[in-house]
Amino acid sequence: MMSEENFEKIKKLLNYIIENDNSKQALIFVRRFSKLEDIFSNKKDYKKWLIKAKFIALPLLKKAEIIDLLKENFLMIFFIENYDIIEKLESRMINFIVFSERDELKKDLRKVLLDNQEILTEKKLLIGDDILPATVGNWLKDYISNIGNEPADKVKQAQYLTSSDNIKKIEKQEKEKVKTLIELYEYLKLSSETPLGHEESYPMEIDGKFYDFSKGELQTCPKNILSAIDSVLGKETGGESNDIFEITDQEREQYKQEKANKLENKFSNEIEKKAIGEEVLDKVDRSHIVARKRELNALLRQYKKGSLEYKAIKDELDKLE
Repeated sequence: MMSEENFEKIKKLLNYIIENDNSKQALIFVRRFSKLEDIFSNKKDYKKWLIKAKFIALPLLKKAEIIDLLKENFLMIFFIENYDIIEKLESRMINFIVFSERDELKKDLRKVLLDNQEILTEKKLLIGDDILPATVGNWLKDYISNIGNEPADKVKQAQYLTSSDNIKKIEKQEKEKVKTLIELYEYLKLSSETPLGHEESYPMEIDGKFYDFSKGELQTCPKNILSAIDSVLGKETGGESNDIFEITDQEREQYKQEKANKLENKFSNEIEKKAIGEEVLDKVDRSHIVARKRELNALLRQYKKGSLEYKAIKDELDKLE
């Protein structure tokens, strides 16, 4: 049985990991403590800790772990301050090179949310002629019965959140929970092969102006950020506009050589070995590259040739050549 002193130390460690939103440390916490239930006197707290740690580590979890997490523990996100589940999922999706793998996970997550039996709000729901518990799944069913299954824009979402009879019966804090659930469900509806559902953003420079292509939109870089960068560069270079952060060819080759040398050593971490091998020796599965190019080409065809959006995607395609 674990002593109270060690119990408190572990609790402080987890709080530190959560406050710093450190996915890597959270994953280590999960892997180390997931099989130690027998030594914890307070098993209820122990399970809550693990679930919180898993949500922080979400970008590094396996697909099956993410599905299980949302299947029965979706409500835990409301007990983690400033937690953004969509941002976490986007970080995980980017690790899938092939867009169809992202869409498959999105489909699985939609299903488990619809089946989720956690009670989201206190008062029961009236759906059609049925009075039902206010579960995660039932709230989504009410939403779908009002809005439909197709992706809904912000206007339609807002209409539901203000005019639904079930929404009118709940408190403001509960409305925020329903809003978070709906936004997540709408994100999961969007295919990663479409501009709005595409997780990556592409920074680019056109005619001396900086842009960020994200969610199907091309946005200019905020002037205050550019001013801050220019200010720092000016101080560091005495007002000269030389590229102080530019990596030389010699530095790049030296970096690759160091990584290649590391590959010759034995690795306890096979994931690290695989990642370095891909980076240095171009061992990326060619079928994944081909699939990624095909999907980006499909995305490209949705924009006019010569448009800034077209250029952003074309630049990304050129990097895969």
